[in-house]
Amino acid sequence: MPLDTAGNTLSTARAIALTATAQPLSEWVGAADSQDFYRFSLTGRSSLSLSVSGLANNADVQLIRDANNNGVIDTSDVLSTSGKTGILDEAIDTYLDAGTYFIRVYARSGDTNYTLNATSKLLPQDLAGNTLGTARSIVLSSTAQTWTDSVNGGDTQDFYTFSIGARSAVNLTVTGLTNNADLQLIRDVNTNGIIDSGDTIATSEQAGITNESLLSYLDAGKYFARIYQRSGDTNYAFQASATVLPNDYAGNTTATAKLLTFSPTAQVSNDWVGNDDTSDYYKFTTSVLSDVSINLNGMIANANIRLLNINNVVLKTSNNAGTLADTITSQLAIGTYYIQVYRDGSAQTNYSLTTLATPVDTDNTISTARTATIGFAQTDTLASYDLSDVYRFALTGGAIDSYRVNLGLTGLTGDANLDLLDSTGLLLNRSALTGSSSETIDRLLGTGTYYLKVWNGGLSTMNYTVNLAVNLTPPTVDWYSASLQDAGLVNAIRIAGSDGDLSRSDLISIFRNSQDDGTVSAIELTDLNTLLNNTSRWTITDDVKTLSKKLLSTDSSNLIYQSATLGVLTADSSALQMDNLINKWFLGLDRPTLTSTSYGYRSISGSLFQNGISATDIKQGQVGDCYFLCTLSSIANEQPAFIQNMFTDNGDNTWTVRFKNGAVWDYVTVDRFLPTDSNGNLVYASIASNATSVTNELWVALAEKAYAQIGASGWTRGTDRTNSYASIEAGWMSYVIRQVTGLDNVWNSSSAITAQTAIDVVNTNKVITVAFGSTVNFGVVGNHAYAVTQYNAATGTFHLENPWGKEHVDLTWAQLTSLNAEFIYSV
Repeated sequence: MPLDTAGNTLSTARAIALTATAQPLSEWVGAADSQDFYRFSLTGRSSLSLSVSGLANNADVQLIRDANNNGVIDTSDVLSTSGKTGILDEAIDTYLDAGTYFIRVYARSGDTNYTLNATSKLLPQDLAGNTLGTARSIVLSSTAQTWTDSVNGGDTQDFYTFSIGARSAVNLTVTGLTNNADLQLIRDVNTNGIIDSGDTIATSEQAGITNESLLSYLDAGKYFARIYQRSGDTNYAFQASATVLPNDYAGNTTATAKLLTFSPTAQVSNDWVGNDDTSDYYKFTTSVLSDVSINLNGMIANANIRLLNINNVVLKTSNNAGTLADTITSQLAIGTYYIQVYRDGSAQTNYSLTTLATPVDTDNTISTARTATIGFAQTDTLASYDLSDVYRFALTGGAIDSYRVNLGLTGLTGDANLDLLDSTGLLLNRSALTGSSSETIDRLLGTGTYYLKVWNGGLSTMNYTVNLAVNLTPPTVDWYSASLQDAGLVNAIRIAGSDGDLSRSDLISIFRNSQDDGTVSAIELTDLNTLLNNTSRWTITDDVKTLSKKLLSTDSSNLIYQSATLGVLTADSSALQMDNLINKWFLGLDRPTLTSTSYGYRSISGSLFQNGISATDIKQGQVGDCYFLCTLSSIANEQPAFIQNMFTDNGDNTWTVRFKNGAVWDYVTVDRFLPTDSNGNLVYASIASNATSVTNELWVALAEKAYAQIGASGWTRGTDRTNSYASIEAGWMSYVIRQVTGLDNVWNSSSAITAQTAIDVVNTNKVITVAFGSTVNFGVVGNHAYAVTQYNAATGTFHLENPWGKEHVDLTWAQLTSLNAEFIYSV
């Protein structure tokens, strides 16, 4: 009989030590030794794996714990049994808490040897509870924190509990898996400690060892995270964070929209949109016909705006890409409207919504003019939303030129101007002095209906008093016969001026009439000068009057035409010389000299403006005039009306362009021909645009060409007074601001002003530019000028628009100061 090394009762059981490595024990059971007992102890919760193999007859195995320590195997003491038939191997795999246990191997039939293999592995410490009631309490913050633990056959699920005090974005992830485990977010709604139907908020069930993650937007309250085993044992890293969401001040539907009160004073509303708040709605009502402006800026991610009517029909949308500001302007009838600010993308962003509404003035056309009586004095106000007032008056019972009408505009607190119009609205006379100077018009009129128009010369609010006086003083002689000598010119001027107006085409026709015999005689030259010395008799627009006087004057630019000698008009000048002067001043044919013989002029398709006037229209080419183009960029961004008023479309593919010379406006005419390369692509402003494209926007290139042309008059810049593109290379923005807008301006380095001063200038529609020297950083181009188009309060940066049309930069005040930035801005 083999030696029996195992005990036959609980009290005599053989003590064995289990490790993670199997240590085989060979023994036998049979008729003379029917059962063997082994005793082992575990110091902590462990996995147990045991097997009995090598059987010659049937034997079984049991796992026992003598719970009451009585040395007897009570029914409840048997934890597990493996009782396979025949000589099949027996095996038990389970998880046990710390304690002492017994293995019983016993014979079923016949004698048999056997081999016992038993291993145990201490399980990781379970730091998380296994129920809602025992869940591990954790505290979440905006910074992700990590907890490590495991789930296995003996610990199939872990629970964590956390509370949030305000609505938050909660991010949960499980990583580091070596077997499949899943993640749930739970709220025990009825606090019964059980996961009822409806308590599970979200579940992540990725296959295999893929990370699990949940992003949820939760109200204040108590929540649970459950990590549970899906297959196999695995360690894991649980990471969690909670970011409190900003307060949502605006409603998320039209029914809950935040009410705004629109007025001529800008109102700013600050809020945010993101994953949890994808749209904000605002509501406003207009009580009169109004011009409404809506601006969205200050974003750090893409957001856009829509304007809707009371029926939720979208009226307008602005959806600029990225963090570019969005703007909607519209004239709205009386009614209720909504503004929708909505996220475009996945990121969250704060924003500032600026809104204003200005009543549409109803007395600024001849059809809505107020009636004025002779001798009246009317006091009123102009503002940015009420740019003009029109008055109607009638003269009855007189003959041609029988009334001397005197109009006066006094008591001005800003720049206002005065027009006299005929019954159809055509301009008869204009007084447009700068600043707050009083305006006057003195004119002979006949019987009929007339209008006087008071209009704003800028954008500021101002008061005025307009006066109308009329005296019956019929003329005693015919002015044409008494003042002019050449019969042909007398007739031509009388016919042209019979309607009280001398237009551009009228003046061109009169100038051509003066050379009917092949020369301009001394008498004809005298009559032309007499005509231009008495322009108050007719309505002649300022540009036509100025160009006509330049044609007859000793202006230095008359000396050269198309790079050849021309000369000042004198008695007996040739018809060709007169034609060339007309071509020069009225038809724009004296085009500037180019900087390269490989360039040439070509007629350019397109229109003066396309989709409004914008700083983004600027794109500098092969001329170093960044100072000029960046100034145009700022004017277009802040006060585009100056750009609009800079051009007069003559209707024959030419434009008259104005520049301010001291206290008066000067003018030059340009045609549609612009410099291109051999492929027909523009080479200066609007570089690379093709001559054949109907989408070309011409105003920038025409302004640049006009600035080169007018240089020959000698007042726009320094010593280079030639009609050439080379002459406009290098300059300063201070001159351009004054020459394009007439506005005074100041020049300060960043060390001489504060950041707040610069912010105020940017935010009050002032023209503002900045220049840098050769020492640069932060993406700035050296010896270059930019337009400052925006201040982003959220990031504390100024947006600098590069006239190249690319490589724009956003700089803080500290960066601007470190670069010794030079600011030039209007006042």
